[in-house]
Amino acid sequence: MILTKFKRWSFSHTSTRPKTIRKTRSDERDIRHIVDWLWERSERIRFHEYMGKTKTELLEMIRQYHNKYLHDTEHIEHLQSIMPDDWDAMVALPVREKSPGPP
Repeated sequence: MILTKFKRWSFSHTSTRPKTIRKTRSDERDIRHIVDWLWERSERIRFHEYMGKTKTELLEMIRQYHNKYLHDTEHIEHLQSIMPDDWDAMVALPVREKSPGPP
């Protein structure tokens, strides 16, 4: 579920369309809730269960989210705790200027 939310968020987070902005805000709330839920239960993101994107593509989407919310230290620490084996690979990815999403 969280990877589906990251996928939609990464596509739409730069949009200026009102309806897309509302969906993006909803996705952000959902991502925060799921990250906290997984963190509280010492669970991890299960990249191998997600079909349709490579692990590198999924890590790129999370990298975009990470960069946007880097200032929220506690949230980013929780995110790191639910993907400890993949954290270094994610932060080592090159930063893309802008996602190919809607205007």
